[in-house]
Amino acid sequence: MKLLNNILTFLLLICIISGCSDEIIPSLKGDMVGYVFTFDEFGNLHQNHEGVKITVFGKGDNYSASSDESGRFHLKNLLTGTYEIHFEKKGYGILKQFSIQHLGGQATLLGLNNNRVYFIYEMPTTEISNLVLNKDTAYAEFQFSKGPAPQYINLRLYFSNNADFTEDSQKYNADFKIGVNGPNWHKWRASGLPFNPGSTVYYKAAINTKVSFIYPDDYYIYQFSEVYRLSGISTYFDINDKKTINPNIGDETEVYSFVFPD
Repeated sequence: MKLLNNILTFLLLICIISGCSDEIIPSLKGDMVGYVFTFDEFGNLHQNHEGVKITVFGKGDNYSASSDESGRFHLKNLLTGTYEIHFEKKGYGILKQFSIQHLGGQATLLGLNNNRVYFIYEMPTTEISNLVLNKDTAYAEFQFSKGPAPQYINLRLYFSNNADFTEDSQKYNADFKIGVNGPNWHKWRASGLPFNPGSTVYYKAAINTKVSFIYPDDYYIYQFSEVYRLSGISTYFDINDKKTINPNIGDETEVYSFVFPD
């Protein structure tokens, strides 16, 4: 009997050392959680951010979810891997994110890991006409399809030596905030542009929607017992086209010109 007990004890020790129980394998799936905020074409924050479609492309099947009223979205049971993510809503610019790393077993907090969330904007419908630039002033007229009109409009100005230039063949671009209410003439300096005096400069513009306010210090998101102060991601580097994309820029105006001043 003593011999039998010793044998059983020995076998039990072997079982403990080698591991008789099933091996615990880490989960290869996990959730993705984040926030996306929506803005109108003048950069004003909407109160309701519901209905943004978030689609995740990568390993295995594609995944999708929609944002709720607060802007929160939750994608469940994604395989570990690297993903491309699209944020889409009808009438808005499409925001893309590339090379998003996701580890299974725990939630990946999209955008919150570096205290940033995602912004998408309504595509501009406002029309620009009679855009005039000279040595030190700028003038433009606007036709609004939506109201109320903002106090300022953010313009992306494109410049070139050629009349038939495109965004890709432009020589220079600059952002300029121009007032809408009151006199339409505004201070503007041509001296910083890379053109020779006396040369003809061709230019056009598009509305570049930007957020129209600064978040107060108490503007935070609470997620998984952590606190995140907000700032936004609204542009992206397209790894396929090898360039930075701003999806919030509207249609370009016709081409105008002026003689670069001395």
